[in-house]
Amino acid sequence: MGRKSTIATVCCGVLGLVFLIVGLAMIPVFKNLIKKQIKDNIPIARHSETYDDFITPPAPIYFQIWVFDVVNHLEVIKDGAKPYLYQKGPYTYREERLKVNVTFHDNNTVSYRENRWFVFEEELSAGPQSDNFTTVNIPVALIDNLIKNEYAWIKDLVELLYQVTAEDVFITLSVEDLMWGYEDHLLKRAAEILANFNITIDDHFGLFKGQNGTDDGLYTVFTGKGDSSKHGVINEWNRMKTLPYWTSATAAMINGSDGTMYPPFLDQDKPIYVFSSDVCRSLNLVYRHDYDLKDIKVYRFVAPPSLFENATANPANKGFCTKAEGCLPTGVVDVSACRSSAPIVLSQPHFLAADPSIINSVVGLHPNTEEHQTVLDVEPMTGTTMNAAKKLQINIHIMNVSYIVETSKLKSMFLPVLWLNESAVIDNKSASKFKDKVQQPVKITQAIQFGLITVGVFVLVCAVAFVGKKILCKSNNEPSDLQPMIT
Repeated sequence: MGRKSTIATVCCGVLGLVFLIVGLAMIPVFKNLIKKQIKDNIPIARHSETYDDFITPPAPIYFQIWVFDVVNHLEVIKDGAKPYLYQKGPYTYREERLKVNVTFHDNNTVSYRENRWFVFEEELSAGPQSDNFTTVNIPVALIDNLIKNEYAWIKDLVELLYQVTAEDVFITLSVEDLMWGYEDHLLKRAAEILANFNITIDDHFGLFKGQNGTDDGLYTVFTGKGDSSKHGVINEWNRMKTLPYWTSATAAMINGSDGTMYPPFLDQDKPIYVFSSDVCRSLNLVYRHDYDLKDIKVYRFVAPPSLFENATANPANKGFCTKAEGCLPTGVVDVSACRSSAPIVLSQPHFLAADPSIINSVVGLHPNTEEHQTVLDVEPMTGTTMNAAKKLQINIHIMNVSYIVETSKLKSMFLPVLWLNESAVIDNKSASKFKDKVQQPVKITQAIQFGLITVGVFVLVCAVAFVGKKILCKSNNEPSDLQPMIT
C-alpha cells in the first residue's frame, strides 16, 4: 500500500510540473500567435472585415462650435478697450464621411479622398443657426494684412475705393453666415472694381465655405500589409511628402496618420502624430494615462503644452515662424501661409497654455485643460482609435487698420472668433464587435494559460504536502530515546 501511494504521489508531482511548464510555455506562444493574427487582420484590404468601417466610419461624428460675441465692439475700436467676449454655443453638426476614389497601389499603399457633409442638429445645440453675434470683419482684416506693408498712396487708394469706416471693422453675422458663407459688401465692391480688369473674385466669405460636401485633399496611406508598423501612416498628401508652408524640414514633415488608426502594439513612452489639414501640419500627442472605455482598455494621448510653444521655449517650433517680424508668442500659431494670406491664427480653445499676455488681452476666457485639450484614446494592441476630440480655436490677428484712420486706438491682439470640437466615440455595437473579435480570444488564451499554471501549482502543492505529511507521520511513529523503559 505504501509503495502504491508513493508512485501516485510521484505521478501527481510530475503531472503538476508538466501542467506548470506547459502553462508557462504557452505565454510567449499565445502572445506571438495573437500578434500574428492582429498583423494579419489589420491591413486595409478591399474584402477585409474592417473595409466598410474604413470607407464610412460607423461611430457618429459631431462637429461643434462655440462663437465669441464681442459685446463692446464700439469701445474696442474708438477707445482701445479690451474686447469683452461672451461665448455662445455649442452649435452642433453631425458630420458624415465617405471615402471615394479608393485606389490600391503595388507598394502597399492606398489612395483616397474623403468627402464630408455637415447636417445641423438643433436639438443638440444652444440655439438655431440663425443666432447672431458680433465679431471682427475678417475680409477687412484680410485686406489690411495684404496692404499694410505697401506704400501710403496704395493705402489711400484702397480707403477711397472701398469707403470703409471704423464701424466696418466689426460685423454682426449669424452662425450660419460665418460658417458657410455670406455676401460681403467689401468683397463685392472689390469684385466690381476688378471686373474692369477681367479679374474675377468670389464676393462671398465664410470660414468653412466650400467645405460642405467636399474633401480636404488626396491622401495616400500605408495599408499595413507587409509592415504593420506603417499601418495607417500617411505617405503623401496631395501628392506631397512635405508641406510647402513652413521654413524648416522638421516643421514641413507629414507625420503620423489622420487620427483614425495607428500601427498596432503602441508604446506609451513614444508620442503619436496626427496630420490635420485644418492646421496645415502634423501634431504630436503624448501619453497621459490609460483607462477602460466601454470595457476596452485604451491609452489616452493629449496635446502637450509644447505643441504651440514659442521657438524660444521649444526650438523645434522655429520652422512655424513665417513672419518677418519673428515668432508669435507661446500658445498661437500663424497659418496665414496656408490660408490665402488671411490673418488667421490658431490656438487651443480659450488660449489654453498660451502666454498670459494673450489671455489677458481680452476679457471672458476661462481655459480649462479637461474641457479644452485635444485628446485621442487608442486601443494599444490594434492601434484603433476609440475616442477622439480635436479642439481648436480660430483667432484673427487684428491691429489698427492701416487704411482706416479712425482705428488708430485699436490695440494689436489675437481676437477669438470661435472654437470647435470635432469628436467621435466608438458606438456600443462596434465596441461589442471589437470585444468579440479581439478581446474574447485574448481572454480565452489567458484563461487556458493561467488555468494550466493554477492546476499545475495546485497538484504540485498537494504532492509536496502529501510527502511532507508522510514524513511527519513516520517521524511521530518512531520510538524516542527519552521514553522510559517498561519492565
